[in-house]
Formats: sequence, structure tokens, C-alpha cells
Amino acid sequence: MAQLQLYTGSTQIQLNVYIKNSVSGNGLTGLTAASAGLSAYYFIAGNTMPVLIPLSAVTLGTWVAGGFVEVDPVHCPGLYALGLPNVAWNGRMLTIILQGAAQMVPVAYEIELTATNNQDALRGGLLALPAGPMMFKKGQSLANFEFLMVNSVDGRTPMPGLTVTSAVSKDGALPVFTDNAPTEIVSPLFSGMYKINLTINDTSGNTLTYFFMAPGAQTTVVEIITQP
Repeated sequence: MAQLQLYTGSTQIQLNVYIKNSVSGNGLTGLTAASAGLSAYYFIAGNTMPVLIPLSAVTLGTWVAGGFVEVDPVHCPGLYALGLPNVAWNGRMLTIILQGAAQMVPVAYEIELTATNNQDALRGGLLALPAGPMMFKKGQSLANFEFLMVNSVDGRTPMPGLTVTSAVSKDGALPVFTDNAPTEIVSPLFSGMYKINLTINDTSGNTLTYFFMAPGAQTTVVEIITQP
């Protein structure tokens, strides 16, 4: 039994089905939705009965629930496309069975229905995360980048009220001043906190080292490896 994985929220899925000839062991060609005896069922784990998938002729590349079409009997003998019904995407495990045509080896596919979509390039299927960049991006502006300034003597006492100068070294080059200057975050709960709006120019490197400097304060150094 072939094992697959698909996202529970998937729709209009065409399953590639390989059907063998029971006599020769090669791919069985020439089947259609109207082939005598051919049937398809799906079964959701936990249910009491399998469900018939009524088969119908369809153009290759076009999804129809139950649409069944041969891919290419010359270059891909035995390969067919089956349109899976959207209503099948429930539960956690789904099994598809095709059988019954002359000289056909029955085919079974077990599909795990996942709660995350591994085809989601933005969040890796973790939909609870924000729909935006989750890492420090190369060449992308970043607002309100925060950092702490502390006393240069003891190295731990927060230092409010500073005029901070900032610079960045890109990929080991000499530091240059950032396009914007930092500003203080005035808060009785977070003394010594500052922020800066980094521009595209400030983040255009693979390895970035930021320096935040002010008289009486220890230089704050932040090293970043950017995401492409």
C-alpha cells in the first residue's frame, strides 16, 4: 500500500495512480472511467463504511471529483490521474482503493491528513504564526529594532537619556553609519531601551554587525546572520 501525506484543507487534488497489469507486471494501459468493473472507493479511518467515488471522463489537467484519465500510454504506461472528492478530506487517515478492471492489480493508497501544510513556503504550514517574515531578512527594511544600553563601568545598569550613534559592518567590511539614528523607548518599566528603523541599505549583507555607542555607555554589539 502506497503511503502519502496531504493537508486536511486541500481541495481539487488529483492523485497520480499507477496500475499494474496482473499478467505482465507492467503498467496496464487503456483504462477509462467506463472500463467494465473498474471502481474507486475512499474510506476515512473511524467511519463504518467506505464511500464510492463515481468515475467520469475528464481532460488531463482538469480536476473533477471522480475524474479518471490515462496520462500517457506510451511514455507513462499504467499511470492515471484520479480527481479526489473534496469531501474526503476529513479525519486523520484516508484510504483510496481502485480495483475490478480486467487484468488489473488492485491499487491502495493510504493518505495521512495533516493539520499543517508542508507546501506553505511562508510559515511551513504553522498557520498560527504571523503571515510575514519570521527571520531577519537580507535587504529588507525592519522597523523598531530594539536594543539595550548599559553603564560602561558596571556593564549592567540601564542607561536612559542617551544620544546613541549607530553603525553597521556588512560581511566583515569597515562599519558605516546607519541611515537612521536610534531613539529612546521612554518607559518606567524598561529603562535604557532604544530602537532604530533599519533601512534596506542597513540590512544588505549576509552577516551584519551593529554597533550602538554613546558616552558613558558600554557599546552594544549585535551580530545577525540574515535570511536570504
